[in-house]
Amino acid sequence: MIRWMKTITAAALTLAALCFAVTALADMPPATQVYIDGVLLDGQALYLASGSDAAVQTKPADGGYAHFDSATATLTLHGMTLHTAANVPGVPQSLIYADGSLTVALEGDNTLRYTTNAGAALLGIAAKGALTLAGSGTLTVSMNSFNEAAGNTVTAVSAGESLLVQGGNVAVAITSGQTGFGLHAAEGIAVSGGDVQVTVQAKLAHAVYAGSGDVTITGGNLMAEAKAAGEADVATGLNAAQITLAGGQATFQATGAPEHSLGASIGGTITVTGGRLRLIGETRAVNEEMTAAPITDTLIPVYCAEAASGAGMQPWTDGLMPETDDEAVSVRFLQFGDYPTAETAPVEAAPAADAPKERSAGFWVGVGLLSLIVGVMLGGYTRKKR
Repeated sequence: MIRWMKTITAAALTLAALCFAVTALADMPPATQVYIDGVLLDGQALYLASGSDAAVQTKPADGGYAHFDSATATLTLHGMTLHTAANVPGVPQSLIYADGSLTVALEGDNTLRYTTNAGAALLGIAAKGALTLAGSGTLTVSMNSFNEAAGNTVTAVSAGESLLVQGGNVAVAITSGQTGFGLHAAEGIAVSGGDVQVTVQAKLAHAVYAGSGDVTITGGNLMAEAKAAGEADVATGLNAAQITLAGGQATFQATGAPEHSLGASIGGTITVTGGRLRLIGETRAVNEEMTAAPITDTLIPVYCAEAASGAGMQPWTDGLMPETDDEAVSVRFLQFGDYPTAETAPVEAAPAADAPKERSAGFWVGVGLLSLIVGVMLGGYTRKKR
């Protein structure tokens, strides 16, 4: 029986507990400074016009702009296009970086775009403390780093504490020659509104990474896919301690590596009381050691399929992963919520892939530790001692 994810989860949570015990600080205060497109905004320099390289105190007469309100720690993006990563001593290389907790209010269409071959950590939007995305505008994050060096990590949205998505339409597309994160938060992620689309392609690809925290979804729509760059690489749609869905819709998917693609790696439980949750993986939908509740609640129907496309979907009512003592039956498609209609059903109906080959515990321990170490290092960027 394939038991690789149990080893990863135990090792990862143990290491996370040790690391956060050393580095954890009190809740970060509101941000007082924000670097955006390589330019500093603070209490004196309030505005940055789109395409400008200097901050001003008054609102631009026309065109896109960014405005930082230090009194509320709110950065408003109004039709901005950003393409310069800050390269300031003591500040991570990022297109937007805040020295504390930050709210980003989206107005109009905003774009963050950056491509490099440098082998260093690169961040799109990053806050040293908590990060909130709100508003009615759009945000497109397109970042690429093709360097295959071990230290090459690309992250679209990163929070040193928690990440909250309240509104807006957010589209993330990340390519990394080594490691990639779509949404990354050290202390959990919550989605209460908005529409979020995440695609990450890398050798070690994580679409949504919640660190030692939980993922809680009460509204909105979240579609996240991790794509392994090659068949020998690793992809995980979701990494979290637990996931709770009380409303909205969420899909976490992993593709590209038939033996190493996991829809979700959950350390604790899956709880669904409303909305619809889909977990899809070419290897497995979810690690088989997790527990799911309320798995037998007749008000929340649960379906599973051996095919990642969802073809042959059947009700799952026994509360356990279908398996035998000799070999696990790979559940590659798992859905909590109503049976899909013609509009929401999977498009492809490919036959089930061959059962993935069994990997040694050492292989998966290595993958788990590497992912966690990278995540902790990334958290170190946003949780430096003040």
